[in-house]
Amino acid sequence: MPRASAGIGYGDTYPELVLARCRALNTPLECALYNRSDGGAAANDLHARFLADSGYFGESANDVAIIQAGIVDCAPRPVPHWLRQQISRLPGHARAPIIRVLHDNRARFIRAGRTWRRTTPAAFGRVMRTWVHDAARRCSHVYVINIMPTFEAIERHSPGFNRSVSLYNVLIADAVDGSGSHVTLVDVHAHTLGAPDGLDRWVHPGDGHHLTMAGHQMYADQLCRSGPLAGYQ
Repeated sequence: MPRASAGIGYGDTYPELVLARCRALNTPLECALYNRSDGGAAANDLHARFLADSGYFGESANDVAIIQAGIVDCAPRPVPHWLRQQISRLPGHARAPIIRVLHDNRARFIRAGRTWRRTTPAAFGRVMRTWVHDAARRCSHVYVINIMPTFEAIERHSPGFNRSVSLYNVLIADAVDGSGSHVTLVDVHAHTLGAPDGLDRWVHPGDGHHLTMAGHQMYADQLCRSGPLAGYQ
């Protein structure tokens, strides 16, 4: 998604970059993009949206699906999701001090064993397997992007963050495995760890998971390395 605060416009996002590359080539196919990204949405919400959209699109020999999910599901949190929702409904004068305490003591709460994830590993594994299967049945090719690593500073603030990312990336890889040759895992996690300055170039240091302008370019490059998008460099 675009992020005006970081200077990233809609046309700078990796889906739009891939679309622009496809349209720049001389191809008889008309290229279109349907972006269903949603900030803060868990995998089960995005899967439900995919199923609802599929009723309108049906099955097509030319459709390509790009699935990216997991950071919302796996991030360690000091309170469960239901409590976080209740806190968000409080009036500002009551909500602000609670949020401040949780933010300032996040690492302490998590180290004390008071940690939750939006989606449990078992539930995340189930939804990703079902989602990839549904997409593979409807689309000519499916790309599944895994979760990026984060900075050491973010890890100190949310202990276990990178360990959780690695665990959920295994679940994503398991969902892709055996789904067919037309399903491709886009391993941006390994690619970033393999680049000496990958995190610094591709991930925003302020929050540790949003992409920079160069990060969107990297995602577009990785998507265009295999499958039907190969060669759209």
